[in-house]
Amino acid sequence: MKKLYLVRHAKSSWKSANQPDIERPLNKRGFRDAPRMAKILLERGDIPQKIIASSAIRTQTTAQIFAAQFQYSLDAIEVVPSLYLANMDAILSEIYGLSDDIQSVMIVAHNPTLTYLAYYFHQAIDNLPTCGIVTIEVRADKWSEISDRNAQAVQFDYPKLYFNDADE
Repeated sequence: MKKLYLVRHAKSSWKSANQPDIERPLNKRGFRDAPRMAKILLERGDIPQKIIASSAIRTQTTAQIFAAQFQYSLDAIEVVPSLYLANMDAILSEIYGLSDDIQSVMIVAHNPTLTYLAYYFHQAIDNLPTCGIVTIEVRADKWSEISDRNAQAVQFDYPKLYFNDADE
């Protein structure tokens, strides 16, 4: 069985109105929530073999924080520019192209696409919150075979579920 982790980037900053969206960094809450959510996966033993992130600064930083918790090489994070503002088909295409030797992968990307993917894999949510994680079990030997018929969301984690200060 394969596992797919869909991770929405941690909370980002809107301080600079002139800053291009792709360059927005994490804010204080993002830097606080990302390591805590990564630790939840780590304690559960849910450590992906591969981490893929969009080219946005906020997704790359989120991926790096998760990787540090997992003791995963930061150089091994794959940055895929086409995941920035990608639609569902683009992310599925990236998943279909994964090596079948990989048993688990984390995709750090954006809404609304990650919410749509979570829903496609039977996690009925209106919105994947920042730093939210949907864990999907895939009952297929090949990533190219993943579909809503052989993959099922089995876990939905997000900061407010665990931490009282998630709104700060």
